[in-house]
Amino acid sequence: MRPRLRLVVVSVVLCATTGACGDNENAGTNTAAATAATGTAANPTEGGFCEAMAHLIVLLSPTDDSSPTETKATFTEAAGWFEQANTAAPAAIAGDVAAYKTAYDEYVRYLSTVDFNLNIVFSTPQGTQLAIDTSHTLTPAIVQYAVDDCGLSFGDEQQPPSSTT
Repeated sequence: MRPRLRLVVVSVVLCATTGACGDNENAGTNTAAATAATGTAANPTEGGFCEAMAHLIVLLSPTDDSSPTETKATFTEAAGWFEQANTAAPAAIAGDVAAYKTAYDEYVRYLSTVDFNLNIVFSTPQGTQLAIDTSHTLTPAIVQYAVDDCGLSFGDEQQPPSSTT
Protein backbone atom coordinates (compact mmCIF):
# COMPACT_ATOMS: atom_id res chain seq x y z
CA MET A 1 0.00 0.00 0.00
CA ARG A 2 2.84 2.43 0.67
CA PRO A 3 3.66 2.53 -3.05
CA ARG A 4 0.16 3.97 -3.41
CA LEU A 5 1.09 6.52 -0.78
CA ARG A 6 4.06 7.59 -2.86
CA LEU A 7 1.97 7.57 -5.99
CA VAL A 8 -0.48 9.95 -4.45
CA VAL A 9 1.83 12.08 -2.35
CA VAL A 10 4.82 12.42 -4.66
CA SER A 11 4.42 10.98 -8.15
CA VAL A 12 0.98 12.38 -8.90
CA VAL A 13 2.18 15.79 -7.83
CA LEU A 14 5.29 15.68 -9.95
CA CYS A 15 3.40 14.36 -12.92
CA ALA A 16 0.72 17.01 -12.59
CA THR A 17 3.02 19.91 -11.75
CA THR A 18 6.14 19.24 -13.80
CA GLY A 19 5.03 16.79 -16.44
CA ALA A 20 7.85 14.46 -15.37
CA CYS A 21 5.89 11.24 -15.16
CA GLY A 22 7.58 7.93 -14.51
CA ASP A 23 6.87 4.55 -13.03
CA ASN A 24 10.12 3.71 -11.26
CA GLU A 25 9.11 2.61 -7.75
CA ASN A 26 12.56 3.38 -6.36
CA ALA A 27 12.81 6.80 -7.93
CA GLY A 28 13.49 9.61 -5.55
CA THR A 29 15.21 7.75 -2.81
CA ASN A 30 18.89 7.84 -3.81
CA THR A 31 19.68 11.56 -3.88
CA ALA A 32 17.27 12.47 -1.12
CA ALA A 33 18.41 9.59 1.05
CA ALA A 34 22.03 10.56 0.60
CA THR A 35 21.26 14.17 1.41
CA ALA A 36 19.18 13.20 4.44
CA ALA A 37 21.79 10.74 5.66
CA THR A 38 24.61 13.25 5.49
CA GLY A 39 22.54 16.15 6.75
CA THR A 40 23.87 18.38 3.99
CA ALA A 41 22.20 20.37 1.30
CA ALA A 42 23.44 22.04 -1.86
CA ASN A 43 22.78 25.44 -0.30
CA PRO A 44 23.70 25.35 3.41
CA THR A 45 22.04 28.72 4.05
CA GLU A 46 18.69 27.12 3.30
CA GLY A 47 19.61 23.97 5.24
CA GLY A 48 16.56 23.90 7.51
CA PHE A 49 14.13 23.84 4.61
CA CYS A 50 16.32 21.64 2.43
CA GLU A 51 16.95 19.18 5.25
CA ALA A 52 13.23 18.93 5.94
CA MET A 53 12.39 18.37 2.29
CA ALA A 54 15.10 15.69 1.99
CA HIS A 55 13.59 13.83 4.92
CA LEU A 56 10.06 14.17 3.54
CA ILE A 57 11.12 12.77 0.17
CA VAL A 58 12.64 9.75 1.93
CA LEU A 59 9.71 9.28 4.30
CA LEU A 60 7.15 9.40 1.52
CA SER A 61 9.03 6.94 -0.69
CA PRO A 62 7.61 3.45 -1.16
CA THR A 63 8.03 0.68 1.35
CA ASP A 64 6.56 -2.78 1.69
CA ASP A 65 5.28 -2.07 5.22
CA SER A 66 1.85 -0.52 5.05
CA SER A 67 0.50 -1.52 8.42
CA PRO A 68 -1.56 1.13 10.19
CA THR A 69 1.08 1.24 12.93
CA GLU A 70 3.88 1.93 10.44
CA THR A 71 1.73 4.43 8.52
CA LYS A 72 0.99 6.30 11.74
CA ALA A 73 4.70 6.34 12.66
CA THR A 74 5.65 7.61 9.21
CA PHE A 75 3.07 10.39 9.24
CA THR A 76 3.97 11.35 12.81
CA GLU A 77 7.64 11.67 11.87
CA ALA A 78 6.75 13.53 8.68
CA ALA A 79 4.70 16.05 10.70
CA GLY A 80 7.88 17.27 12.39
CA TRP A 81 9.63 17.68 9.04
CA PHE A 82 6.59 19.50 7.61
CA GLU A 83 6.78 21.86 10.60
CA GLN A 84 10.49 22.48 9.98
CA ALA A 85 9.93 23.03 6.25
CA ASN A 86 7.15 25.49 7.04
CA THR A 87 9.21 27.37 9.62
CA ALA A 88 12.36 27.50 7.47
CA ALA A 89 10.70 28.07 4.08
CA PRO A 90 12.29 30.81 1.99
CA ALA A 91 10.09 33.87 1.57
CA ALA A 92 9.56 33.16 -2.14
CA ILE A 93 7.71 29.91 -1.40
CA ALA A 94 6.58 30.42 2.20
CA GLY A 95 2.90 30.73 1.27
CA ASP A 96 3.02 27.58 -0.83
CA VAL A 97 4.78 25.63 1.92
CA ALA A 98 2.24 26.82 4.50
CA ALA A 99 -0.63 25.66 2.27
CA TYR A 100 1.12 22.32 1.71
CA LYS A 101 1.56 21.83 5.47
CA THR A 102 -2.08 22.77 6.14
CA ALA A 103 -3.29 20.24 3.57
CA TYR A 104 -0.98 17.60 5.04
CA ASP A 105 -2.35 18.30 8.55
CA GLU A 106 -5.91 17.88 7.23
CA TYR A 107 -4.95 14.60 5.56
CA VAL A 108 -3.41 13.32 8.80
CA ARG A 109 -6.60 14.22 10.68
CA TYR A 110 -8.54 12.17 8.12
CA LEU A 111 -6.07 9.27 8.43
CA SER A 112 -6.58 9.29 12.19
CA THR A 113 -10.33 8.78 11.68
CA VAL A 114 -9.60 5.52 9.82
CA ASP A 115 -6.85 4.47 12.24
CA PHE A 116 -4.14 5.13 9.62
CA ASN A 117 -5.41 2.23 7.50
CA LEU A 118 -4.49 3.14 3.93
CA ASN A 119 -6.67 0.35 2.56
CA ILE A 120 -9.67 2.23 3.91
CA VAL A 121 -8.41 5.57 2.58
CA PHE A 122 -8.01 4.27 -0.96
CA SER A 123 -11.21 2.21 -0.91
CA THR A 124 -13.38 5.33 -0.89
CA PRO A 125 -13.65 8.13 -3.43
CA GLN A 126 -13.50 10.67 -0.57
CA GLY A 127 -10.25 9.30 0.83
CA THR A 128 -8.64 8.96 -2.58
CA GLN A 129 -9.66 12.49 -3.56
CA LEU A 130 -8.35 13.94 -0.30
CA ALA A 131 -5.01 12.22 -0.88
CA ILE A 132 -4.86 13.59 -4.43
CA ASP A 133 -5.91 17.08 -3.33
CA THR A 134 -3.25 17.01 -0.62
CA SER A 135 -0.58 15.98 -3.09
CA HIS A 136 -1.54 18.79 -5.46
CA THR A 137 -0.63 21.35 -2.82
CA LEU A 138 3.03 20.48 -3.47
CA THR A 139 3.35 23.27 -6.01
CA PRO A 140 5.79 23.55 -8.90
CA ALA A 141 7.50 26.38 -7.00
CA ILE A 142 8.24 24.09 -4.02
CA VAL A 143 9.46 21.32 -6.30
CA GLN A 144 11.62 23.72 -8.30
CA TYR A 145 13.16 25.19 -5.15
CA ALA A 146 13.88 21.74 -3.71
CA VAL A 147 15.52 20.62 -6.96
CA ASP A 148 17.30 23.82 -8.02
CA ASP A 149 18.24 25.44 -4.71
CA CYS A 150 18.50 22.43 -2.41
CA GLY A 151 19.97 20.04 -4.96
CA LEU A 152 17.39 17.38 -4.09
CA SER A 153 15.82 14.90 -6.46
CA PHE A 154 12.35 13.50 -6.44
CA GLY A 155 13.67 10.90 -8.87
CA ASP A 156 11.16 11.74 -11.56
CA GLU A 157 12.97 14.69 -13.12
CA GLN A 158 14.08 14.36 -16.69
CA GLN A 159 17.80 13.65 -16.75
CA PRO A 160 19.95 14.55 -19.75
CA PRO A 161 21.54 11.55 -21.43
CA SER A 162 25.02 10.81 -20.17
CA SER A 163 27.87 11.37 -22.54
CA THR A 164 30.29 8.55 -23.17
CA THR A 165 33.44 10.12 -24.51
